[in-house]
Amino acid sequence: MKLRLALALAVVGVIVACSSEDPKETGGTTADAGIDVTTTEDASTSNEDTGAPVQDSGSDAPASTGQTSVVVTLNNVSRTLVRAQFGKSVPDATQETFYVEAHEGGDPACPTQSSPTPKRTLIVANIPRGNVGSVYTKADGIAATFFDFTNDQLPGVAPTKASALTLTIVKIDVGASPSDGSSLVEFELDATFAEGTMKGRIAATYCKSLDD
Repeated sequence: MKLRLALALAVVGVIVACSSEDPKETGGTTADAGIDVTTTEDASTSNEDTGAPVQDSGSDAPASTGQTSVVVTLNNVSRTLVRAQFGKSVPDATQETFYVEAHEGGDPACPTQSSPTPKRTLIVANIPRGNVGSVYTKADGIAATFFDFTNDQLPGVAPTKASALTLTIVKIDVGASPSDGSSLVEFELDATFAEGTMKGRIAATYCKSLDD
């Protein structure tokens, strides 16, 4: 069974379990569970004829830092995500996309089914292989879901999903056969949730275990 599918089943099992269960005892990492990737055409970010996102020339694009720092402020509590990893989707007829997990806590190694549960995880899915400076929104298919396994920012174990977001490509250095730790997907994220906001830089290294 693929890792992300196994982890998705584990997350669903936690959500339906007794509310008194400690989510930190579930083990494993989070997965892309229940992410709504329904999209609509957004004229403000798409070319009317081709559907391609608006792309900057790169002259005003943010410089790469190779570091992750995302401030998450939900229910008036702020925490910072400090590391991230990505996987590659199976490319379709048009474009390959990337799946990113950004964390606070947990094991910095590539995740396995026995990895310890982090304190918090942000999942960003359906990231296109865009040019530096390209800007995407939820209307372009980007989906962001946040899990809080300590209940510091969210009650219970159910995740929260972004109602709006803007993602700006900073760097995509991914070959056809990337090695663990040698490739990078870096972007700036500004997202709004019902409970608050999150904003900052995500620089994710490659983990084969996160591939589709």
